[in-house]
Amino acid sequence: MNNPEVSKVKGGAQSIARAGRLLLAVADAGPLGARMTVLATALDLPHPTVHRMLTALCQVGALHRFAQSNRYTLGAALTDSGHRSVPVDALQHTVRPALVRLATRAGDNVFLSVREGYEAVCVDRLEGEFPIRYSPLDIGGRRPLGVGAASLALLADLPDDAIEDAIRVNRQQLTGEHAPDKLWLLVEQTRRNGYAFDNGRLSAGGCGIGMSIAGCGGPAVGAVSVGAISARMPPERIEELVAALRGEIQSILKALAAREQLIGNSSVFYDNFQ
Repeated sequence: MNNPEVSKVKGGAQSIARAGRLLLAVADAGPLGARMTVLATALDLPHPTVHRMLTALCQVGALHRFAQSNRYTLGAALTDSGHRSVPVDALQHTVRPALVRLATRAGDNVFLSVREGYEAVCVDRLEGEFPIRYSPLDIGGRRPLGVGAASLALLADLPDDAIEDAIRVNRQQLTGEHAPDKLWLLVEQTRRNGYAFDNGRLSAGGCGIGMSIAGCGGPAVGAVSVGAISARMPPERIEELVAALRGEIQSILKALAAREQLIGNSSVFYDNFQ
Protein backbone atom coordinates (compact mmCIF):
# COMPACT_ATOMS: atom_id res chain seq x y z
CA MET A 1 0.00 0.00 0.00
CA ASN A 2 1.37 3.36 -1.04
CA ASN A 3 2.15 5.85 1.72
CA PRO A 4 1.22 9.41 0.61
CA GLU A 5 3.79 10.96 2.93
CA VAL A 6 6.59 8.76 1.59
CA SER A 7 5.57 9.55 -1.99
CA LYS A 8 5.58 13.26 -1.17
CA VAL A 9 9.10 13.07 0.27
CA LYS A 10 10.34 11.13 -2.75
CA GLY A 11 8.77 13.66 -5.08
CA GLY A 12 10.42 16.52 -3.23
CA ALA A 13 13.80 14.84 -3.34
CA GLN A 14 13.40 14.25 -7.07
CA SER A 15 12.59 17.93 -7.64
CA ILE A 16 15.64 19.00 -5.66
CA ALA A 17 17.85 16.62 -7.62
CA ARG A 18 16.48 17.94 -10.91
CA ALA A 19 17.07 21.55 -9.80
CA GLY A 20 20.63 20.67 -8.85
CA ARG A 21 21.28 19.04 -12.22
CA LEU A 22 19.79 22.07 -13.95
CA LEU A 23 22.05 24.47 -12.05
CA LEU A 24 25.10 22.38 -12.91
CA ALA A 25 24.09 22.32 -16.58
CA VAL A 26 23.77 26.11 -16.64
CA ALA A 27 27.13 26.49 -14.90
CA ASP A 28 28.76 24.13 -17.41
CA ALA A 29 27.42 26.23 -20.28
CA GLY A 30 29.76 29.02 -19.17
CA PRO A 31 29.25 32.77 -18.94
CA LEU A 32 27.28 32.96 -22.18
CA GLY A 33 24.56 30.76 -20.73
CA ALA A 34 22.28 28.23 -22.36
CA ARG A 35 18.80 28.21 -23.86
CA MET A 36 15.92 26.28 -22.34
CA THR A 37 15.65 23.86 -25.26
CA VAL A 38 19.30 22.88 -24.95
CA LEU A 39 18.97 22.39 -21.20
CA ALA A 40 15.87 20.24 -21.63
CA THR A 41 17.71 18.03 -24.10
CA ALA A 42 20.77 17.76 -21.86
CA LEU A 43 18.65 16.75 -18.86
CA ASP A 44 16.23 14.61 -20.86
CA LEU A 45 13.24 16.42 -19.36
CA PRO A 46 10.06 17.84 -20.94
CA HIS A 47 10.25 21.48 -21.96
CA PRO A 48 7.38 22.57 -19.67
CA THR A 49 9.11 20.98 -16.68
CA VAL A 50 12.40 22.73 -17.41
CA HIS A 51 10.61 26.03 -18.02
CA ARG A 52 8.92 25.84 -14.61
CA MET A 53 12.22 25.05 -12.93
CA LEU A 54 14.03 27.88 -14.70
CA THR A 55 11.30 30.35 -13.76
CA ALA A 56 11.43 29.32 -10.10
CA LEU A 57 15.22 29.52 -9.94
CA CYS A 58 15.18 32.97 -11.57
CA GLN A 59 12.66 34.17 -8.99
CA VAL A 60 15.03 33.36 -6.13
CA GLY A 61 18.07 34.80 -7.90
CA ALA A 62 19.83 31.48 -8.51
CA LEU A 63 19.58 32.03 -12.28
CA HIS A 64 19.33 35.08 -14.51
CA ARG A 65 17.53 35.19 -17.84
CA PHE A 66 18.77 37.50 -20.59
CA ALA A 67 15.57 38.38 -22.42
CA GLN A 68 17.19 39.50 -25.67
CA SER A 69 19.02 36.21 -26.26
CA ASN A 70 16.75 34.02 -24.09
CA ARG A 71 19.74 32.48 -22.37
CA TYR A 72 20.12 31.54 -18.72
CA THR A 73 23.24 32.09 -16.60
CA LEU A 74 24.00 31.67 -12.92
CA GLY A 75 22.39 34.48 -10.94
CA ALA A 76 23.77 36.86 -8.36
CA ALA A 77 22.48 34.70 -5.50
CA LEU A 78 25.12 32.13 -6.47
CA THR A 79 27.91 34.28 -7.88
CA ASP A 80 27.81 36.61 -4.90
CA SER A 81 28.26 33.68 -2.53
CA GLY A 82 31.59 32.80 -4.11
CA HIS A 83 30.68 30.59 -7.06
CA ARG A 84 32.68 31.68 -10.10
CA SER A 85 30.58 31.22 -13.23
CA VAL A 86 33.43 32.12 -15.59
CA PRO A 87 35.94 29.39 -16.50
CA VAL A 88 38.82 31.78 -15.97
CA ASP A 89 41.69 29.47 -16.87
CA ALA A 90 40.25 28.74 -20.33
CA LEU A 91 39.40 32.40 -20.84
CA GLN A 92 42.91 33.51 -19.87
CA HIS A 93 44.48 31.00 -22.25
CA THR A 94 42.29 32.14 -25.13
CA VAL A 95 42.59 35.88 -24.54
CA ARG A 96 46.30 36.03 -23.68
CA PRO A 97 47.54 36.29 -27.33
CA ALA A 98 45.28 39.32 -27.86
CA LEU A 99 46.60 40.92 -24.66
CA VAL A 100 50.18 40.36 -25.83
CA ARG A 101 49.45 42.01 -29.17
CA LEU A 102 47.72 44.96 -27.50
CA ALA A 103 50.50 45.49 -24.95
CA THR A 104 53.12 45.34 -27.70
CA ARG A 105 51.22 47.67 -30.00
CA ALA A 106 50.14 50.20 -27.37
CA GLY A 107 53.17 50.06 -25.10
CA ASP A 108 50.78 50.47 -22.16
CA ASN A 109 49.26 48.10 -19.65
CA VAL A 110 46.37 45.86 -20.68
CA PHE A 111 43.92 43.98 -18.49
CA LEU A 112 41.39 41.17 -18.71
CA SER A 113 38.48 41.43 -16.27
CA VAL A 114 35.41 39.29 -15.65
CA ARG A 115 32.14 39.94 -13.84
CA GLU A 116 31.58 38.11 -10.61
CA GLY A 117 28.26 39.04 -9.05
CA TYR A 118 28.21 42.83 -8.79
CA GLU A 119 31.99 43.24 -9.03
CA ALA A 120 34.59 43.21 -11.78
CA VAL A 121 37.64 41.06 -11.09
CA CYS A 122 40.99 41.44 -12.87
CA VAL A 123 42.13 37.97 -13.94
CA ASP A 124 45.07 38.85 -16.19
CA ARG A 125 47.40 41.79 -16.78
CA LEU A 126 50.33 42.56 -19.06
CA GLU A 127 52.65 45.55 -18.88
CA GLY A 128 53.70 47.45 -21.96
CA GLU A 129 57.17 48.84 -22.55
CA PHE A 130 56.35 52.46 -21.76
CA PRO A 131 58.51 53.37 -18.75
CA ILE A 132 55.79 55.13 -16.73
CA ARG A 133 53.76 52.31 -15.23
CA TYR A 134 50.10 53.13 -14.83
CA SER A 135 48.76 49.92 -13.34
CA PRO A 136 46.42 50.55 -10.42
CA LEU A 137 44.80 47.14 -10.78
CA ASP A 138 46.56 43.90 -9.92
CA ILE A 139 45.44 40.38 -10.79
CA GLY A 140 42.74 39.44 -8.31
CA GLY A 141 41.82 43.08 -7.70
CA ARG A 142 38.11 43.82 -7.43
CA ARG A 143 36.00 46.88 -8.16
CA PRO A 144 32.28 47.59 -8.00
CA LEU A 145 30.69 47.31 -11.43
CA GLY A 146 31.01 50.65 -13.19
CA VAL A 147 34.22 51.78 -11.50
CA GLY A 148 37.07 51.70 -14.02
CA ALA A 149 37.03 51.20 -17.77
CA ALA A 150 36.70 47.41 -17.90
CA SER A 151 34.21 47.39 -15.05
CA LEU A 152 32.09 50.04 -16.76
CA ALA A 153 32.13 48.07 -20.02
CA LEU A 154 30.86 45.00 -18.14
CA LEU A 155 28.15 47.01 -16.39
CA ALA A 156 26.93 48.65 -19.61
CA ASP A 157 26.59 45.23 -21.22
CA LEU A 158 23.96 44.17 -18.66
CA PRO A 159 20.20 44.76 -19.07
CA ASP A 160 18.81 47.77 -17.22
CA ASP A 161 17.22 45.74 -14.42
CA ALA A 162 20.53 44.05 -13.64
CA ILE A 163 22.26 47.47 -13.65
CA GLU A 164 19.72 48.73 -11.14
CA ASP A 165 20.45 45.72 -8.94
CA ALA A 166 24.20 46.34 -9.16
CA ILE A 167 23.82 49.99 -8.24
CA ARG A 168 21.55 49.12 -5.33
CA VAL A 169 24.02 46.59 -3.93
CA ASN A 170 27.07 48.83 -4.47
CA ARG A 171 25.41 52.15 -3.57
CA GLN A 172 27.65 52.88 -0.58
CA GLN A 173 30.75 52.50 -2.75
CA LEU A 174 29.39 54.58 -5.64
CA THR A 175 30.29 58.14 -4.75
CA GLY A 176 31.67 61.24 -6.45
CA GLU A 177 32.12 60.72 -10.18
CA HIS A 178 30.63 57.24 -9.81
CA ALA A 179 27.46 58.29 -8.01
CA PRO A 180 24.39 56.40 -9.29
CA ASP A 181 22.98 59.25 -11.39
CA LYS A 182 26.36 59.88 -13.02
CA LEU A 183 26.95 56.17 -13.48
CA TRP A 184 23.77 55.85 -15.53
CA LEU A 185 25.04 58.63 -17.81
CA LEU A 186 28.33 56.77 -18.20
CA VAL A 187 26.45 53.57 -19.06
CA GLU A 188 24.49 55.40 -21.77
CA GLN A 189 27.68 56.94 -23.14
CA THR A 190 29.42 53.56 -23.17
CA ARG A 191 26.54 51.96 -25.05
CA ARG A 192 26.52 54.76 -27.64
CA ASN A 193 30.28 54.65 -28.20
CA GLY A 194 30.69 50.89 -27.99
CA TYR A 195 33.49 51.24 -25.43
CA ALA A 196 34.02 52.59 -21.92
CA PHE A 197 36.29 55.55 -21.27
CA ASP A 198 37.71 56.64 -17.92
CA ASN A 199 39.66 59.88 -17.96
CA GLY A 200 40.75 60.49 -14.39
CA ARG A 201 37.54 59.44 -12.63
CA LEU A 202 39.20 56.49 -10.99
CA SER A 203 42.73 57.83 -10.54
CA ALA A 204 44.01 61.36 -11.11
CA GLY A 205 46.32 61.44 -14.12
CA GLY A 206 45.18 58.05 -15.31
CA CYS A 207 43.17 57.04 -18.34
CA GLY A 208 41.51 53.79 -19.37
CA ILE A 209 39.62 52.38 -22.36
CA GLY A 210 37.58 49.21 -21.93
CA MET A 211 35.54 47.00 -24.23
CA SER A 212 33.37 43.99 -23.41
CA ILE A 213 33.78 40.60 -25.07
CA ALA A 214 30.17 40.12 -26.07
CA GLY A 215 27.66 40.11 -28.90
CA CYS A 216 24.19 39.03 -30.05
CA GLY A 217 22.49 40.17 -26.85
CA GLY A 218 24.09 37.65 -24.51
CA PRO A 219 26.09 38.41 -21.36
CA ALA A 220 29.71 39.43 -21.76
CA VAL A 221 32.39 36.80 -21.23
CA GLY A 222 34.70 39.52 -19.89
CA ALA A 223 36.25 42.85 -20.82
CA VAL A 224 39.63 43.96 -22.11
CA SER A 225 41.04 47.37 -21.18
CA VAL A 226 44.09 49.52 -21.80
CA GLY A 227 45.43 51.77 -19.02
CA ALA A 228 47.90 54.63 -19.36
CA ILE A 229 48.68 58.10 -18.07
CA SER A 230 46.42 60.78 -19.48
CA ALA A 231 49.32 62.43 -21.33
CA ARG A 232 49.54 59.34 -23.54
CA MET A 233 45.88 59.51 -24.47
CA PRO A 234 45.29 62.41 -26.87
CA PRO A 235 42.08 62.13 -28.96
CA GLU A 236 43.81 60.72 -32.04
CA ARG A 237 45.49 57.98 -30.00
CA ILE A 238 42.23 57.10 -28.28
CA GLU A 239 40.72 56.47 -31.71
CA GLU A 240 43.67 54.23 -32.62
CA LEU A 241 43.38 52.23 -29.40
CA VAL A 242 39.62 51.83 -29.76
CA ALA A 243 40.15 50.45 -33.27
CA ALA A 244 42.84 48.10 -31.96
CA LEU A 245 40.58 46.92 -29.15
CA ARG A 246 37.72 46.26 -31.56
CA GLY A 247 40.01 44.21 -33.76
CA GLU A 248 41.27 42.15 -30.85
CA ILE A 249 37.75 41.59 -29.50
CA GLN A 250 36.85 40.12 -32.88
CA SER A 251 39.89 37.86 -32.76
CA ILE A 252 38.99 36.76 -29.22
CA LEU A 253 35.44 35.91 -30.25
CA LYS A 254 36.71 33.84 -33.15
CA ALA A 255 39.18 32.06 -30.88
CA LEU A 256 36.43 31.31 -28.38
CA ALA A 257 34.24 29.95 -31.14
CA ALA A 258 37.05 27.67 -32.31
CA ARG A 259 37.72 26.29 -28.85
CA GLU A 260 34.08 25.89 -27.79
CA GLN A 261 35.40 25.03 -24.35
CA LEU A 262 33.86 28.13 -22.81
CA ILE A 263 30.48 27.90 -24.46
CA GLY A 264 29.66 24.25 -25.00
CA ASN A 265 26.41 24.21 -26.98
CA SER A 266 26.22 28.01 -27.30
CA SER A 267 28.45 28.40 -30.37
CA VAL A 268 25.58 30.04 -32.26
CA PHE A 269 26.48 33.12 -30.23
CA TYR A 270 29.52 33.66 -32.42
CA ASP A 271 27.91 33.24 -35.82
CA ASN A 272 28.07 36.96 -36.54
CA PHE A 273 31.79 37.02 -35.90
CA GLN A 274 32.95 34.34 -38.34
